[in-house]
Amino acid sequence: MRWWVHTRAIYIALGYLSTAKAQCELDPLIIEIRKEIYTKDFESIDFSKHRNNVCGVDLYYPHTSLLNFANKVMSTYEKWVRPNWLLKYSNKKAYELVLKELKNTEYLGIAPVSAAFNVIVLYIEQGKESEDFRKAIDRIQEELFLGPMGMTVMGTNGSQVWDCAFAIQYYFVAGLAELDEYHETIVNSFKFLIRSQFDTECVEGSFRDKRIGAWPFSTKEQGYTVTDCTAESIKAIVMVMNSERYQDVHSLYDMNKLKPAIDVLLSLQNVGSFEFGSFSTYESIKATPLLELLNPAEVFGNIMVEYPYIECTDSSVLGLVYFNKFHDYRSKEIKTAVHRAINYIVDSQAPDGSWYGCWE
Repeated sequence: MRWWVHTRAIYIALGYLSTAKAQCELDPLIIEIRKEIYTKDFESIDFSKHRNNVCGVDLYYPHTSLLNFANKVMSTYEKWVRPNWLLKYSNKKAYELVLKELKNTEYLGIAPVSAAFNVIVLYIEQGKESEDFRKAIDRIQEELFLGPMGMTVMGTNGSQVWDCAFAIQYYFVAGLAELDEYHETIVNSFKFLIRSQFDTECVEGSFRDKRIGAWPFSTKEQGYTVTDCTAESIKAIVMVMNSERYQDVHSLYDMNKLKPAIDVLLSLQNVGSFEFGSFSTYESIKATPLLELLNPAEVFGNIMVEYPYIECTDSSVLGLVYFNKFHDYRSKEIKTAVHRAINYIVDSQAPDGSWYGCWE
């Protein structure tokens, strides 16, 4: 469970569906889809011989020799070696983790790909009339739905926390926060931010870090801490709470609630041997990038583990510095973390003066 959060969420559900040999009955629609996708009769295709066949324009990240060897070993193990009791045990554990993921995210899942697989797992295990299945189907429409352009997929259920945190900051920096016409907008954004701060931990055994005090990218229900969203939310809240013009909302928030946010943010700094001082997205780096040698995605690189990002590091520095400007909580640790992060940022600058951006 040291993989990147998106990868492990997908592979848990997909691993279950693969080993459970999940199928549905063949009907005319499926037959038509097969005819549209494949150039020869579906029944005549030996898929085991095409495991590594990918169209050249789609092959962004080719298989490594180690992955191809691992695939052969796993195929042989699955067909001839693996005992049935181990299969049942593994799928039971995978199913339990799917349920915990759904509980932690109010049935959203972290993103639409894993969410879609989770829905199928629930259908197989519980049936279409179960409460869990109905809840998951209802929530997936926030990420996967039919729109004017056809089937539409969003990376998550929005970017609400991220947008509100930056909107508040922009209003204050531009001097617009002093104008009556923007007062209601800032107040509503502030109220949304304080509602979106995590106040519960994940279900035990979910392989998730502590999250109380932190913020997500979109909504509280989505359930995943993000470093830069937490830092930018801290900064936005401090701005509002320090403003005399917004005293009408000061009673809505206890500034002590920012202390666990600082705790979470400091805990997410990478202080191991790899990219010392940086910040990643959802978690700190927990495994070696050598796991990319087993990346089977073909269209994505750098997805197996967490990586350091300039954007996340930059936002985390700004959030920590702005908080420390007005509050003494863990001041020494904050200064140490900021010093480490700035050294990482400086060391990451390219010879032409630029930085490589991944998220913005």
